[in-house]
Amino acid sequence: MADPQYSHGYLVPIFAVVLLWLRRDQMAKLAWGFHVQGMAFLTLGVLIRLGNLLTYSSDWLDGLAFVVCVAGVFVFLGGGNTLRWAWPSVAFLIFMFPLPYRIERSLGGELQSIATRASTAIFQLAGLPAVSEGNVILIEDLRLGVAEACSGLGMLLIFVALSFGFAAVVSRPLLDRTILVVSSIPIAVVSNVVRITLTGFLHVWVGSRLADMVFHDLAGWLMMPLALVMLWLEMKFLTYVLVDEEIPEDIEVAFGVRPRSQGPLPTDKI
Repeated sequence: MADPQYSHGYLVPIFAVVLLWLRRDQMAKLAWGFHVQGMAFLTLGVLIRLGNLLTYSSDWLDGLAFVVCVAGVFVFLGGGNTLRWAWPSVAFLIFMFPLPYRIERSLGGELQSIATRASTAIFQLAGLPAVSEGNVILIEDLRLGVAEACSGLGMLLIFVALSFGFAAVVSRPLLDRTILVVSSIPIAVVSNVVRITLTGFLHVWVGSRLADMVFHDLAGWLMMPLALVMLWLEMKFLTYVLVDEEIPEDIEVAFGVRPRSQGPLPTDKI
């Protein structure tokens, strides 16, 4: 409620429940009952919470303690198999909580610097006399400030959360899903750079009034669709790059090999 960069936190538990629902076909294989191993998770969560109260008083550590306790509830009610079923939802809950303050400040400052330098370079490539001074871009008599709120940290956190949830439910190999989650970081950064450069060009071409309106209203809303489009294009690219090559049946029989996605060759053909 106090920090707009984490306003997506309210949607996290809802999406966590959706993840459970999307994996509901595995529930029939679970052996529900009471398992004492869950007490180990619950005890660890309580110890993290108490230790945090006595030392750092960090919101993030409180969040970690909460997630560990939720994992303990699943283990207590269904054992390790139940936690393996529910782990994407449990892990997704960590996105409800703000980053540790030092990490947030360091990451936000670095994102500001990257956005400033990258936007300045694009302006220069377009022929504009742009130079950067700290986190301010000078274009002739225009001073375009990349404020802390424009660092893209909020966009980064939201998009990483969405990418993690998408990777948890998509029917893809582990490598594809790992690439999707990792690539969400540069995609979010690129989206923010596009937002800043678009604002700068509008300042030069149509004036500051319209540029400020686009920057504060429209551009913020368009960043997420742009990032999702880039993620979709990446999925299409991975489909054509990371694919098992089809092997003719006569070669399968001769050498006893077949694509990984089809499993091992039946023994009656070897």
